[in-house]
Amino acid sequence: MTELPTIALVGRPNVGKSSLFNRLIKKRHAVISDIPGTTRDRLERTLNVFGKEALLVDMAGIEPALKEKNEISAGMQLQVEKALDAASVILWVVDAQVGVTAQDELVAELLRRLHKPVVVVANKTDNAVIQTLQYEFARFGFDIVPMSAIHGSGVTELLQALNPLLPDPVEAPEPEEDRELRLAILGRPNVGKSTLLNALTQDNRAVVSPIAGTTRDAVDTVLPADSLFSRVFTRWQTVRIIDTAGIRRRGKIEKGKQGIEGFSIIRTLETLDAAHIALFLIDGDEKLVHQDLQVVQKITDAGRPLVLVVNKWDAVLDKKGLIAGTAEDDALQTAFLERLRHQASFLYWAPVVFISAQEGINLENLGKVINNCFIAWSIVPEKEDLEAVSKHVRTLPRMGSVLGITLEHSQPPTFHIHTQGKELLHFSLRRQIEGILREYFDIGPTPIKLWVARTAGATIPEKN
Repeated sequence: MTELPTIALVGRPNVGKSSLFNRLIKKRHAVISDIPGTTRDRLERTLNVFGKEALLVDMAGIEPALKEKNEISAGMQLQVEKALDAASVILWVVDAQVGVTAQDELVAELLRRLHKPVVVVANKTDNAVIQTLQYEFARFGFDIVPMSAIHGSGVTELLQALNPLLPDPVEAPEPEEDRELRLAILGRPNVGKSTLLNALTQDNRAVVSPIAGTTRDAVDTVLPADSLFSRVFTRWQTVRIIDTAGIRRRGKIEKGKQGIEGFSIIRTLETLDAAHIALFLIDGDEKLVHQDLQVVQKITDAGRPLVLVVNKWDAVLDKKGLIAGTAEDDALQTAFLERLRHQASFLYWAPVVFISAQEGINLENLGKVINNCFIAWSIVPEKEDLEAVSKHVRTLPRMGSVLGITLEHSQPPTFHIHTQGKELLHFSLRRQIEGILREYFDIGPTPIKLWVARTAGATIPEKN
């Protein structure tokens, strides 16, 4: 895989970097807001510049003169430094309406020391009067492109400025089949989603802090498959891990930030469309709440395999003075599972893995479970085997109306139950058929969809 050149978006907080990011990739991917510091993690998307591909990177606002650094701000600035170090070209986004500030002077000095191509994007130049203000930045010696990220003016001129700074495209090889596994990490804030991402990448890829709500964007990270989980992923070349924003209850969202978190929640749920498998993280010291159940229900409705990952289990054991791997640990896990199954009985098929993302405990086992999930999700039973199951089902009590069972498609396994007569197949009978299919074909950790097709004509979707 050829490594793409990187274009880094930098600038003071709230100058429109994320708006420009969304404009260039032609999709509202980054969360935007008037509140400074909305972007916290590093976002990456492929950008096409007149046939040349590059990796566009959006990140937190650069703050060289920051006086008070908490855990979040320090982590944000570390991401900025990493992105600048890896950048091939830098787009320095400034606010043309405000003009040059003392902080811009510091940013300019920092960029000069990098000795890399820099283009100044004079953003918010929405009229002729404001456009004249852009020339204040000419004294820094960089090329300037006036534009309005919100309204879309100046995009062509910016791409033209970038074009000569990027290498010519290499002739692409014949496209291969999709060999990328896509994992979405979901859960409430502060359950360890970003810590798990960093543990898997062995890099501080996402900002981690005990302050809830640190991650606001869905952060994609692509890794070689053989670098994860002790190389259990042999069927894939790469693994895309999507770390999502934590979904908080409405009462926990700070006043004035509902818009930011609301869009973060929408982006979080949208990741299910792109993901193959969802990892839902739970804090081992907390119980599921109603909103957790709503989210996992959406995961199953989307037809995605679900792994319930109980994180911070080492802290639970320490709190109780227990040692991992002992009979007492096993008993504690069993009690946790019983509570979990009682709260979410509809997830009887979902595997549960106890880990510590912080300490890297049991991550190899998590990889094996994910692998098994994909196998179950992709299963395609032989026609002869389905005929044998259909024959067995017809011999059971109250199953006389079943004519046969066929596979509609996999990912997720979706079956048609063909029946005769006008009456619908009772819920309990459909659940019984689902159990038979799971056992016969060893379909464990994935949702199954059952559709009832009556000879009267219409094919009617019915919930399991």
